[in-house]
Amino acid sequence: MSKIQSCKPRQLLAICLLVWLCGYSLIASAEKTDLDTLAKSLDQIEQQLDLESINKNELDDWSKISGNAETAAATCVSERETELATLQKNIDSLGEPVEGESADVTSKRKEVAQQITQVEKALSSCRLLALRGEELSNRINAVNKATLAKQLLAKRPDMLTLLVANLKQPGAVLQGFKLYLTQGTGIKVFTWNEWAFGLGLLFLLLLFALWLRKRFTLKLANLHWQDDFSGRFAQALLSTANHYFPHLLVSGVAARLVYYVTSDMPSRPFVSFVALAVAAYFLFITNIRFLFSPYPPAKSFLPLTPEIARGLNRRLIVLALLSLIGYLAFYTPLSHQVADTPLLFARGLFSLLMVLNIVWALWLLFRSPKLTEIRWIIIGVILIIVLSLVAEWLGYRNLAYATRQTVIGSLLIFGIALILSRVFRGLFDAIDEGAYAWSQNLRQVLSVRDEGPFPGIIWLRLATGVLIWMGFVLSIMKLFDVSDDVIANLKNLVINGFEIGTIKLTPIRLFWAAISFAMLLAFSGWVRSRLDQRWLQKTRMDRGAREAMVTISGYLMVGIAALVSLGIAGLNFSNLAIIAGALSVGIGFGLQNIVNNFVSGLILLFERPIKTGDWVVIGETEGYVKRIRIRATQIQTFDRSDVIVPNSELISKQVTNWMLQSPRGRVKVPVGVAYGSDTSKVRDILLKVADEHPRIIQDSFSPKPKVLFRAFGDSSLNFELRVFIYNIDERINVISDLNFAIDSAFREAGIEIPFPQRDVHMRD
Repeated sequence: MSKIQSCKPRQLLAICLLVWLCGYSLIASAEKTDLDTLAKSLDQIEQQLDLESINKNELDDWSKISGNAETAAATCVSERETELATLQKNIDSLGEPVEGESADVTSKRKEVAQQITQVEKALSSCRLLALRGEELSNRINAVNKATLAKQLLAKRPDMLTLLVANLKQPGAVLQGFKLYLTQGTGIKVFTWNEWAFGLGLLFLLLLFALWLRKRFTLKLANLHWQDDFSGRFAQALLSTANHYFPHLLVSGVAARLVYYVTSDMPSRPFVSFVALAVAAYFLFITNIRFLFSPYPPAKSFLPLTPEIARGLNRRLIVLALLSLIGYLAFYTPLSHQVADTPLLFARGLFSLLMVLNIVWALWLLFRSPKLTEIRWIIIGVILIIVLSLVAEWLGYRNLAYATRQTVIGSLLIFGIALILSRVFRGLFDAIDEGAYAWSQNLRQVLSVRDEGPFPGIIWLRLATGVLIWMGFVLSIMKLFDVSDDVIANLKNLVINGFEIGTIKLTPIRLFWAAISFAMLLAFSGWVRSRLDQRWLQKTRMDRGAREAMVTISGYLMVGIAALVSLGIAGLNFSNLAIIAGALSVGIGFGLQNIVNNFVSGLILLFERPIKTGDWVVIGETEGYVKRIRIRATQIQTFDRSDVIVPNSELISKQVTNWMLQSPRGRVKVPVGVAYGSDTSKVRDILLKVADEHPRIIQDSFSPKPKVLFRAFGDSSLNFELRVFIYNIDERINVISDLNFAIDSAFREAGIEIPFPQRDVHMRD
């Protein structure tokens, strides 16, 4: 988190843009498969497929080749059909041959006809390759299913038979293990110098890792974490990784050293497997602690109660330890030192321990009050795991191992997909809400308002969700050993698309179109921010012109982003004429007001009769222009309420702009005095009051304060003080100040401000 917080938003934008460009360029520059090579490969597969001895690996390889052939052939067919349609349009445009036509036309018609013939031959070859690939894929799938069924249903000695056989030879397992551990561990492979160097290096690395962990612990203690998913996730990740950093560093370096020393040996010794397994064990328990019991002061971010989370943490750590032992005992050369009978019996007992711990962990999930909706799924998984143990003890070991691997792998993949989905959701929420310093800086760089949504965030959410769950589906298909032919067909649909009626949809293009639109929207925000805060500041344009330029450039870049994204999505822009015709009909029937406001908004931005911050009066609405948009203008009244005025009213109706040319303006203050007052003295007092006010203009560019004797009223002599002030925005405050000063001055001079007089006649 500290690294992310210190990273500048500019760098984040540059990294995202680079990733987007690289990803799109990889798709755009995909290598075309050689069809001739694929055809020869299919010939070889057809010859070898008739043989009786075929292993699973060969079938998998052949399935990939046939799937690639189908994909390449489908792409070839699509390209050739498009090319053929273009050539057919060209030859149709030349028309039928007529007598006396130009030699150039005749030559061009022959040339196009020859090209059509060549393309038709290539199209036939592509269709033939697609048909051969499909037929071969069906044969491979049939053989693969038969081979897989034979392997899964193969029965070996059950546990009772193995128990009886092992009772006749007690200690056979331990004797084989003992012989290997004393002679085949590989400890003697290392010289004393290598041992001294390795242990010394690991000791120094341990000291360095402990010192670094202590320093980083102090930094983590000073960081502020938000109490939401993203904050708890980041704190748990950094705290747990920091705690286990010495274990991971030392075990990883040790595994690398052992691998380097034993790399030239014909067969790896047991010590290399131990080093690798220990490193994997520490990595595994680090992830377990991170998910279920993060190192304090971090808390678990998963929707589990603390008791359930701690129980799962213990069970999974035991499973990690059992997996370490099982790997060393049954999947290394150590297992070759023991006969099959005691080895199978030991694996049966080991499977019992594994299944008991797995069922225990699943039962803890079943007890969680926050997972009540999936309890039936947990019960089903527990039942399948127990039945797999029963099948193994009855002798169907391949079926049992495949079942456990599939069920547990599916749970892990689903859990990883859920966590990734929640992590990215929290990340996007942090960006959209500005929850952290780095997200606030990013929003500031892109000129996003505090209460406004982040530009393009919805498209990033959509693209990320699609990517995560497509990866989940692909991983599940791989886990269930789905035919490579099916995966290749799915890949072909994603890359080359599919047709729905007359519309062709290409998922990969739609995905990159969404990413591109989001990135270009964010980039447009950065450009607008630069225009407003830096680039246009160096010009002589006034504030209104700069704001108009920024607004117009923003809408222009959004339009460009939309066009670029539609182009990436595969939209044919030749159809825009049809769309424009349909829009013109729609405008004629029901969109006149919208278009009127849109055009009026453009006039306001270019002509600028009003600007942001102007004090305007429109009918009964009076206030400040807060924002000018393409469709409407936002005016904030003196009561702090916002009024949305359509732009057409600002163009077609009378508008009073107090600040159009200059912020200076005139203020009129009416005053009435009693009959009999000295009018010259009244004039002098009013002028003196005006001269003493700091906001009234006294320079030679504006008229001097003036006092006018307006009329003889019913009960008073009516005067009017007229002054010019620097900022008409302060008109109300200046009038108030002048009234206070006039009242005080009149009191001191003994000048009376009379009450209105009325004659009342009473009738009997």
